[in-house]
Amino acid sequence: MEYARRWPPEHWTLAFQGNVHELGDADADLLEAALRRASERAPA
Repeated sequence: MEYARRWPPEHWTLAFQGNVHELGDADADLLEAALRRASERAPA
């Protein structure tokens, strides 16, 4: 994820703390694809 790369690897969790931030298209597409794959594997 491009947004999380702003922090060093040992502190990547800081990218997800605090205020809500707008994600770029590439990050949004990555998350959407991951959520779709997870929902396809989830039991009904």
